[in-house]
Amino acid sequence: MIRKVQIQAEDPTETLRQHEGKAQHVGANTFTGIILRRAAIGAFAHTSNTALLFRDHENGALETLYTESLLDAGMTFSLAQDFGKYFSAGLTSKILKRNRAYFRANATEGSELQALNSADQISMTGTGAGADLGFMFNMQGKINLSFGLVVHDLGDTRFIPDKETSLSKEERPLKNIPQTISAGVSIEPGTKYSKFKLLADFRDLSNAYDISPYKRLHLGAELTLRDVVGFTTGLNQGYPSFGAYVDIRVLRVDVGVYGEEVGKYAGSRPDTRFFLRIAAGI
Repeated sequence: MIRKVQIQAEDPTETLRQHEGKAQHVGANTFTGIILRRAAIGAFAHTSNTALLFRDHENGALETLYTESLLDAGMTFSLAQDFGKYFSAGLTSKILKRNRAYFRANATEGSELQALNSADQISMTGTGAGADLGFMFNMQGKINLSFGLVVHDLGDTRFIPDKETSLSKEERPLKNIPQTISAGVSIEPGTKYSKFKLLADFRDLSNAYDISPYKRLHLGAELTLRDVVGFTTGLNQGYPSFGAYVDIRVLRVDVGVYGEEVGKYAGSRPDTRFFLRIAAGI
């Protein structure tokens, strides 16, 4: 789509119509940190951009354009502590600068773009601070059973707009991040030459985002050979995922494919995505 619009100078509206019903997505993440035994400090950046032109069957099958873009950058500081042989806990504080752009309108509401009297109604940047609290229970043995519980954005992460605005909190495209709780479990039986993991997690136990439980369920499996080559598979929001990686201690490279649900309910608007991950460290 970028090639067609930027290089071939095609009409963006017509280009979107060629992909009607198919989500267009690109995202990137980066993290750099110094991780010690009980403390860590890091810097991160994240961007996620999605566009979708579809016919809204809940609104007369009208052509509807949905776009959302997130750009985050920030710093983290973490502390962790073991409590006995099996239990550990950690706390991460974070300072976050976020820009969020959001727009949704159907064919009869196109004039809303012209009626907008402030760019703040589409895009807004703000700064916030928050914290995450995590607990882990590990039971070493033949299957290496682990349980985890994470409270994300304790008490909500609230953003203060960088510029003054007359918009109410409900009207602003920049929203606070609500507190959520996620839980997970894994087992890791293995031999001298290979390891096998089964993992499951359920996110947002309190359903702060009011979405289908199937979108919050994630299942995975991983096979590692001699701690160098690995293969992964699983279900992400009900859609299959596959991947592989090579880990040579100071460098790990992952590639794979997974499905993501763009709609409100699982099975409504699946989007197939490919990923590349590179991790390096000593």
